[in-house]
Amino acid sequence: MALGVESIADLLSTVDTINLNRRFRVVELTRQAIRGTLAGSGVAVLGLAFKPGSDDVRDSLSLHVCGLLSQEGEEVTVHDPVAMENAARLRSDMRYADSVWGLQRS
Repeated sequence: MALGVESIADLLSTVDTINLNRRFRVVELTRQAIRGTLAGSGVAVLGLAFKPGSDDVRDSLSLHVCGLLSQEGEEVTVHDPVAMENAARLRSDMRYADSVWGLQRS
Protein backbone atom coordinates (compact mmCIF):
# COMPACT_ATOMS: atom_id res chain seq x y z
CA MET A 1 0.00 0.00 0.00
CA ALA A 2 1.02 3.63 -0.47
CA LEU A 3 1.92 4.39 3.15
CA GLY A 4 3.18 0.94 4.10
CA VAL A 5 -0.01 0.08 5.95
CA GLU A 6 -0.81 -3.50 5.14
CA SER A 7 -4.27 -3.64 6.56
CA ILE A 8 -6.94 -1.60 8.27
CA ALA A 9 -6.13 -3.46 11.50
CA ASP A 10 -2.51 -2.29 11.30
CA LEU A 11 -3.65 1.27 10.66
CA LEU A 12 -6.05 1.23 13.62
CA SER A 13 -3.38 -0.28 15.86
CA THR A 14 -0.96 2.46 14.85
CA VAL A 15 -3.55 5.17 15.50
CA ASP A 16 -4.36 3.64 18.90
CA THR A 17 -0.65 3.61 19.84
CA ILE A 18 -0.24 7.24 18.79
CA ASN A 19 -3.32 8.28 20.80
CA LEU A 20 -2.10 6.42 23.90
CA ASN A 21 1.32 8.06 23.64
CA ARG A 22 -0.35 11.50 23.55
CA ARG A 23 -1.47 10.88 27.13
CA PHE A 24 2.11 10.43 28.26
CA ARG A 25 3.12 13.48 26.25
CA VAL A 26 0.66 15.63 28.21
CA VAL A 27 2.35 14.53 31.44
CA GLU A 28 5.76 15.38 29.96
CA LEU A 29 4.55 18.82 28.85
CA THR A 30 3.17 19.43 32.34
CA ARG A 31 6.51 18.47 33.84
CA GLN A 32 8.29 20.88 31.48
CA ALA A 33 5.86 23.69 32.31
CA ILE A 34 6.57 23.21 36.00
CA ARG A 35 10.30 22.92 35.19
CA GLY A 36 11.24 19.73 36.92
CA THR A 37 9.53 17.13 38.97
CA LEU A 38 5.80 17.11 39.43
CA ALA A 39 5.64 15.96 43.03
CA GLY A 40 3.92 18.49 45.24
CA SER A 41 3.37 21.28 42.73
CA GLY A 42 -0.41 20.85 42.44
CA VAL A 43 -2.35 20.63 39.20
CA ALA A 44 -5.95 21.69 38.52
CA VAL A 45 -7.89 19.93 35.77
CA LEU A 46 -11.14 21.00 34.16
CA GLY A 47 -13.14 18.24 32.51
CA LEU A 48 -13.08 14.50 33.13
CA ALA A 49 -15.63 13.00 30.76
CA PHE A 50 -14.93 11.16 27.54
CA LYS A 51 -16.87 13.89 25.73
CA PRO A 52 -18.17 17.31 26.84
CA GLY A 53 -21.54 17.49 28.58
CA SER A 54 -21.49 13.79 29.42
CA ASP A 55 -20.96 11.80 32.60
CA ASP A 56 -19.23 9.03 30.59
CA VAL A 57 -15.69 8.57 31.90
CA ARG A 58 -14.95 5.28 30.11
CA ASP A 59 -11.53 5.59 28.45
CA SER A 60 -11.40 9.27 29.44
CA LEU A 61 -8.14 10.85 28.30
CA SER A 62 -8.38 13.39 31.10
CA LEU A 63 -8.96 10.80 33.82
CA HIS A 64 -6.02 8.71 32.59
CA VAL A 65 -3.70 11.73 32.54
CA CYS A 66 -4.88 12.69 36.05
CA GLY A 67 -3.99 9.18 37.20
CA LEU A 68 -0.53 9.43 35.64
CA LEU A 69 0.05 12.78 37.35
CA SER A 70 -1.14 11.34 40.64
CA GLN A 71 1.23 8.37 40.28
CA GLU A 72 4.10 10.85 40.01
CA GLY A 73 3.17 12.29 43.39
CA GLU A 74 1.17 15.20 42.07
CA GLU A 75 -1.76 16.60 44.02
CA VAL A 76 -4.50 16.61 41.39
CA THR A 77 -7.65 18.67 41.91
CA VAL A 78 -10.40 18.25 39.34
CA HIS A 79 -13.75 19.71 38.41
CA ASP A 80 -16.35 18.56 35.91
CA PRO A 81 -19.93 19.76 36.36
CA VAL A 82 -21.37 16.48 35.06
CA ALA A 83 -18.84 13.63 35.40
CA MET A 84 -17.33 14.07 38.87
CA GLU A 85 -19.50 11.45 40.57
CA ASN A 86 -18.58 8.74 38.06
CA ALA A 87 -14.93 9.77 38.09
CA ALA A 88 -14.78 9.64 41.89
CA ARG A 89 -15.96 6.02 41.79
CA LEU A 90 -12.98 5.14 39.60
CA ARG A 91 -10.33 7.42 41.10
CA SER A 92 -10.55 8.24 44.77
CA ASP A 93 -6.95 9.50 44.83
CA MET A 94 -7.84 12.95 43.53
CA ARG A 95 -9.40 16.00 45.13
CA TYR A 96 -12.82 16.87 43.68
CA ALA A 97 -13.79 20.55 43.67
CA ASP A 98 -17.48 21.52 43.68
CA SER A 99 -16.75 24.52 41.47
CA VAL A 100 -14.00 26.10 39.41
CA TRP A 101 -13.26 28.33 42.40
CA GLY A 102 -12.61 25.23 44.49
CA LEU A 103 -9.62 24.42 42.30
CA GLN A 104 -7.53 27.04 44.09
CA ARG A 105 -4.93 25.76 46.54
CA SER A 106 -5.41 26.79 50.14
